[in-house]
Amino acid sequence: MPKLKPLKTIHHKAAHLIADGATEHQVATLVGRSRSWVQQIKRRDDFQEMVQKLMIEKTQALNQVAIDATLEDLENFRERLNQSANLLYTTATVYLEKIQKRIMILEAEDISPQRLGQSLKQGAEALGLALEMSKSATGLDEVLGLVDEIQHFEQIESLGAQKTNTE
Repeated sequence: MPKLKPLKTIHHKAAHLIADGATEHQVATLVGRSRSWVQQIKRRDDFQEMVQKLMIEKTQALNQVAIDATLEDLENFRERLNQSANLLYTTATVYLEKIQKRIMILEAEDISPQRLGQSLKQGAEALGLALEMSKSATGLDEVLGLVDEIQHFEQIESLGAQKTNTE
């Protein structure tokens, strides 16, 4: 079997096009060669390896974009959850303070114990909900921290693999 010539720039361009999903006809047109030339280079093992490597790189890049977008969405959600919890906490606190002021100036016959109890219960429930939301946001902080650690370890692993490949 004759020794294959090294892949040239035109082969690299064709590999990128194929990895991007271009048809044989499109590749041939874009690189200025015939469709049979494209079919011929597609049979080369070194060319197939290049296309496979490019496809893996593109998939990894797309996955990273998706991960980054998801993490950004999660961070935005956590921020909005924190803001909502703070607003709810402030509102509930103000509500309970108003109830307290009204109680101080009321006479016994001005408000029924049932209504007073119901108002206090609503204020307490709102405070409880604000605290739960705050805990959820803190939980998201922990999740985001773990994801950062995982990504850090993946980078270290990737650098180690690259170093091993170059040796």
